[in-house]
Amino acid sequence: MCHSRPDRMLVNVTALYVTACLLVLAGGAHAASLPQKNPAPSICFLSPSEDNQHPFWSRFIGTMQAAAKDLGISLHVDKHIGRFALPEALERGLARQPDYIVSIFYRQTGEDFLREVNKAGVDAMIVNTDILQEDKQITGAPGQRFRHWIAHLAPDDHGAGQKLGDHILKEALGNDLRASDGKVHLIGISGARDSAAALQRNQGLYAALVRHPDDVVLDRLVMTDWTQEEAYEKTKRLLGFYPETTIIWAGGETIIRGVLQAVRDTGRLAGEDVIIGGIGGSPTSLDAIRSGELCALTGGHFMEGAYSMILLYDDFNSRPLPESKRTIRSSMHLITRENLDDFETLLDPTSWDKIDFKSLSKVYSAHREYDFTLDALIKNLRTQ
Repeated sequence: MCHSRPDRMLVNVTALYVTACLLVLAGGAHAASLPQKNPAPSICFLSPSEDNQHPFWSRFIGTMQAAAKDLGISLHVDKHIGRFALPEALERGLARQPDYIVSIFYRQTGEDFLREVNKAGVDAMIVNTDILQEDKQITGAPGQRFRHWIAHLAPDDHGAGQKLGDHILKEALGNDLRASDGKVHLIGISGARDSAAALQRNQGLYAALVRHPDDVVLDRLVMTDWTQEEAYEKTKRLLGFYPETTIIWAGGETIIRGVLQAVRDTGRLAGEDVIIGGIGGSPTSLDAIRSGELCALTGGHFMEGAYSMILLYDDFNSRPLPESKRTIRSSMHLITRENLDDFETLLDPTSWDKIDFKSLSKVYSAHREYDFTLDALIKNLRTQ
């Protein structure tokens, strides 16, 4: 019977141990050389629109889904209609135990939403809606009275109204569309009286008007329920009251359609007899810019869906917004014939999957500030 020598056994065991250590070290070095994947959150968006009910929200959700896919976020969209359906939608959303809840802000029920997410201990973001001053007295700023309300992302509606007003006033004055009194006459068709967006856009228009006290007259600014039908009726009536109107400022997408139809039906030529500008960005409105019926648009705030994903992804990866910057105003873009092609590219859903949303995140870049401008997005697309 053969027996192994003790010294040979010791050598063999030692060799096996050294080999195992080398394999572990090699494996660790290989793992370190692989790109490390950052953790991604789960997010529930409480959409205020059913499928295909409103083109804006379809685009908003589409950009949100594209960014979530790029960043590895687990996104669930729960759809409801109106503020009274929000509590049930929130209950369903919280039952999924997400890391974040995203919603618009409803007047009268917005405070209840913030209270419930705070009670549940789930961080929340308000998107695409401003909060009126009287409501802010109750809610405070993000993180102030409701600790789990971590951010508020809303379009710069004041800036959109002013930017649009500045442009169409410049066009009308440049084309000398003055009435018999030597002044340019304007009417405005806005949204709902209880809409923070409509009221902020109106204030932006007023800011544009004060720059031309001797040249421009605001004959009337009226509110609507955001429907094309009411915008049509009120525009047609006002054009009868103020026949020397040469500028119409339209405060929303559906309002633009009503205004254009009313101008046609009263025998005027949009783009020649009357300069029209609106806040929107649908394919129909872009076609009207191309044809010359519309002078300009301010829009693009549907991209906030993507921006919200980037901000929450960064927050989840230890890059939260500073307390002083938890309210973010996303700039709306001025759209004219000069940049129409670029905006149409951005509006195309097939473009959203081509955007490198990671490059807009602070986790994957050295950006000190976020850049969600139209120029930045188009540049991003062109480099893909």
